[in-house]
Amino acid sequence: MPAAERLHYLDNLRALAMLAGVLFHAALAYSPLVHPLFPTADRQTSALIDGLVWFSHLFRMPLFFLIAGFFTALLVQRRGLGGLFRNRLFRVMLPFLLFWPLVHLCLSASTLHAVDTVEHPSPLLALIRQFQQQDGLPPMPPGTSHLWFLYYLMYFYVLVWAARVFGVDQWAARMARLRPRLLLTLTPLAIALPLATVSAPHPAPESLLPQFWALGYFGVFFGLGYGLQGQIELMDAWRVHLRKLLAASIVCYALWLSLVVRQVDGDILH
Repeated sequence: MPAAERLHYLDNLRALAMLAGVLFHAALAYSPLVHPLFPTADRQTSALIDGLVWFSHLFRMPLFFLIAGFFTALLVQRRGLGGLFRNRLFRVMLPFLLFWPLVHLCLSASTLHAVDTVEHPSPLLALIRQFQQQDGLPPMPPGTSHLWFLYYLMYFYVLVWAARVFGVDQWAARMARLRPRLLLTLTPLAIALPLATVSAPHPAPESLLPQFWALGYFGVFFGLGYGLQGQIELMDAWRVHLRKLLAASIVCYALWLSLVVRQVDGDILH
């Protein structure tokens, strides 16, 4: 790959993954699954919404971290670790530090305003209103909110530095060079342990204290993307399996969704 070449299609794909998040969060207002927990939940819900938006959401963030890992390796190759950290200081850390308090204040203020003014509140707003009237509302704990992915990217950059220092960063490239069938077998096994503690990679890990499942789950995809840099031709070897993978993902998604719906219904009944 020429040093000055920019992979615009990956930039576009990453942007689409982020834009899909706008659709996802807007659609959650009509989701039966998160109706009790979403502040802007509408009284009208549709199971079709859950069936559509969760499918895209469950792969868009792994896709985002895979692309982020690829670009991280590309930056290390072109500019070294120092160049990586200088670039990400202005592209990731600075935007996070600037917008984090702003996002936190806006969400807190808008939620409290909704609690005071909405005529037909959602179940969550009604619960907050009840707490506010009875015992007083405790201050909202600080969290990363919708900027959590920037927060975790910074952890992954530090892990890249550690991997380079100890000479283990080539493991990612070796994993990416595995035969597609073997890689597709090992990847679910790699994410099984971090996901064993949660029923789904949701809600987002917005706490300032990093969560093990998020580091392990998204870290697998970040590492895979890191290893793919410099050997994009491997994607051609995977392309022949696309139809099988799509069919398998739909089956697995349907199974997961049925289990989650059953669990949510059970929690509501009890």
